[in-house]
Amino acid sequence: MDFEIRKDRKPPGPRALIREREEYFRLMDQGFSTREAARIVGINLRTGKKWRNGHHSPGQGRKPKPPIHQEQAGHPVDLEGPPFRSSRYLNENERIHIADRVREGASIRAVAAELGRSPSTVSREIRRNRRPMPRAASPTSPFHAQRRPHRHACKRVSRPIRNMVMISERPAEAADRAVPGHWEGDLTIGKDGRSAIGTLVERSTRYVMLLHLPNGHSALATRNALTTAIQALPGHLWRSLTWDQGSEMAAHQSFTVATDIPVYFCNPASPWQRGSNENTNGLLRQYFPKGTDLTAHTAKHLETAATELNSRPRKTLGWETPAERLACCWPQPVDQPVLQRPLEFAKDPGRRQRHRTSGDLHFADRPASTRPAALAAARYR
Repeated sequence: MDFEIRKDRKPPGPRALIREREEYFRLMDQGFSTREAARIVGINLRTGKKWRNGHHSPGQGRKPKPPIHQEQAGHPVDLEGPPFRSSRYLNENERIHIADRVREGASIRAVAAELGRSPSTVSREIRRNRRPMPRAASPTSPFHAQRRPHRHACKRVSRPIRNMVMISERPAEAADRAVPGHWEGDLTIGKDGRSAIGTLVERSTRYVMLLHLPNGHSALATRNALTTAIQALPGHLWRSLTWDQGSEMAAHQSFTVATDIPVYFCNPASPWQRGSNENTNGLLRQYFPKGTDLTAHTAKHLETAATELNSRPRKTLGWETPAERLACCWPQPVDQPVLQRPLEFAKDPGRRQRHRTSGDLHFADRPASTRPAALAAARYR
């Protein structure tokens, strides 16, 4: 090969490697592999793949880069339209070109080279659109050009809730978790979105309360369940409630009027603003697996699961349990029973750490049927 590799091996920065790029694609057209063409030109293998396939994940705040397209002299490709071409989805012009070239008998690799796409992309497009038709061996129709890509979280439009008070207006004492009484709430959804369980988590103590919603999770049903749940704890432990912008909280104003508890709403697609609640929802999946009908669980089953979580030692609480931490804020006995840990468990911090994430903690006087594995297996029958 007569190509001379550049002597200055420093990163080119904004300078484009035009000479290397042209030689790279010339070698690829002659049948060289990606690795061999990159070695001859003197570029990194990953650089060559980005030139050929595009850069799908350039990093946060940067747009994906499309592949560098090469036109064949015999079959120029008309790619009119927006300057940016998706690296994931074929556009309509590309699909029409594939259909025309397949009818002409062109090979998959030839069509892929004309479009600057991977041969596997063209092969998938042909396989998806094959339709048995008379007097045609393998016709292709570009029907999948109408397929819509997945929605992004930032582009989702939530159902409007009137008179929302955003989380930015929440008191500062709720953000630093210094004062108990600020709660986070959400719904754990069951199979096909037809059933749900309400979850409430106190930010300071991580104390959990579950809402039984046997008749659906409409705004009225959620409001009534919340109004009933707050009666289990004294008023000074209910200072605020933070929720996402789900339609189940459309009746937040009537809830605030009835209970004198302000409701604050998170920003769209910002689950980290309810971090404690999201973490608890993950733990609850030990008891209520995804894809199951949550209406099969009674209020007693929810109380058992909440008691289990409130009796689990937490590292963030200094290996205290949420129930023990809540008892310090409320001298009266909590409605839900607190399961006592064995003395040797309390004296051995290492044993606490080994079992902090286990669903089979060795609490005293706890029936085996209340363990997560047994509960999930029996489905609380």
